[in-house]
Amino acid sequence: YHLIDGLKMTNLGILWIGTAKQRSRICYPITVEYIVYDELENKTNKLEWRDNTLNPKELLEDIMAKTVELTYSYEFPDGLFRKKIRYYNENLIRELLVNSLAHKSNTISNDISIKVYPDHICISNPGGLPLGVTKDNILHTKHRRNPNMIEILCALGVMEGEGSGYDLIYELDAIEAKHQPEIESTFNTVTVYQSAEITDKEVVRLMDYVDHNYKLSQKNKIAFGIIAREKRIAATDLSKILQLTAEERLRPYIGNLDKNHLITRSGVKKGSYFQINPMLLRNAKSNIVTSLKTIEPHILKALIKEDLHMHPMSKISEITSRIPDVDIKDIRKMVYAMVGKEIEKEGSRTNSRYYLK
Repeated sequence: YHLIDGLKMTNLGILWIGTAKQRSRICYPITVEYIVYDELENKTNKLEWRDNTLNPKELLEDIMAKTVELTYSYEFPDGLFRKKIRYYNENLIRELLVNSLAHKSNTISNDISIKVYPDHICISNPGGLPLGVTKDNILHTKHRRNPNMIEILCALGVMEGEGSGYDLIYELDAIEAKHQPEIESTFNTVTVYQSAEITDKEVVRLMDYVDHNYKLSQKNKIAFGIIAREKRIAATDLSKILQLTAEERLRPYIGNLDKNHLITRSGVKKGSYFQINPMLLRNAKSNIVTSLKTIEPHILKALIKEDLHMHPMSKISEITSRIPDVDIKDIRKMVYAMVGKEIEKEGSRTNSRYYLK
């Protein structure tokens, strides 16, 4: 595992089996800073790991044990019982921290930083994303910055393997109806933002029902969770969230969902839309909030006509603001189809205004 070179320890060996004094002699050893903020961004708690007494695995376990604010949870009724969901899943936090340890740049003097806010956390590690990896392809692009460190972490069972981290993070967020993490990268730092918000508690119950009654792969769970959270989503938007470049690559994510009739599909190819099968919602006795996103085309047309009756000479953006749940792309498509039939327009391009014929 490259811990020794002849009769001497390597820097990697000092990190794992050296003493605190030996670790402190390394130019840029692993150091961690943990800060908690309240609603006004005042610091309410601060912890530091800068004494070099722990090896990376011990450091990870100590952080997980002492960061109490990361263990807070929501509680809501679930039949006769109460269900708890942590603000941040334990495995998600562990995975983000392991990524920071594994991909830390050893040529930059900075701490791994964990900042906790009332509604989100951000975890930063020294060093930008490796060459070829961006925030828009990190789910599928693999790159080893510190291969020897990763090899040890895998051997100790701390991480599953190269490239599996963000798949797990996306799966956990999908199961708990949370938004996927946002990533910012500069030359010196990579920062991951994770929201604590559960977008819809009924989606969590639906995910439980599906998990107990259907055999789904990790990719299926990720796609199903996103569709359930968004109520209705275009194939192009789903591909963008999943960082896919072609419709064909959606098949591993939605093929099994389609086969088991968990979702319904309308449109063709790039114009396709996915939503949860109403029969599944009925069988699961789910009370997912009704949304105009799933509205039928003829009802959307009637809504647009009623809106223009009340507000003639409106732009598409103005119509959208008054029908907020419906995607602007759906409204734009319907308005264009109605021009010359039910409605007329004045102006061109962004200045077009519409009124009833």
